[in-house]
Amino acid sequence: WTEACEAGSSRTKKSDDEEVDTSPCTHELYITKDLGRTFTLVTSYVVQFSWGHSDKKQEDRIYLTHLRDKKGDQQKLYTWSESVDFAYTDDGGRRLHRMVRHGNKFLVSHGFIFVAKLKDSKTQTVNLLTSNDGGVTFRNAKLPQEIEEKSYTVLDTSEGAVILHVNHG
Repeated sequence: WTEACEAGSSRTKKSDDEEVDTSPCTHELYITKDLGRTFTLVTSYVVQFSWGHSDKKQEDRIYLTHLRDKKGDQQKLYTWSESVDFAYTDDGGRRLHRMVRHGNKFLVSHGFIFVAKLKDSKTQTVNLLTSNDGGVTFRNAKLPQEIEEKSYTVLDTSEGAVILHVNHG
């Protein structure tokens, strides 16, 4: 979170010669390539991020979810949101490539990518999209029966299969 988000940070003047911080409160993602000597901004309004998987030759890829509308204060997300997208960058943020519109949360694990995509904001239901080709294609997860999916916990992917817990209505 930026300094504007700190609880003790006030956006009003404390004295006549003190400047007011009018920058928005956002979650920013930075990258360093020199062991922390310098940092470069990848993007702001970030919800979540993760590195790509080495098995897919994506060591320099950054996967992330971020707010599409990048203005004002970033609110913490307590519900699934229509304004969050799943994306990636291979060049440190110069170009963001949207992969899943309304993709709110994700996991990169053992060659799989899982994305929880908002289905209905009123009922707070989601669908799980999966990829096993480094994000080239995504498919809807096939569950044994039709249920209202609210959230997921991926329990294991280490043996090439997925063990999944689905929280439902």
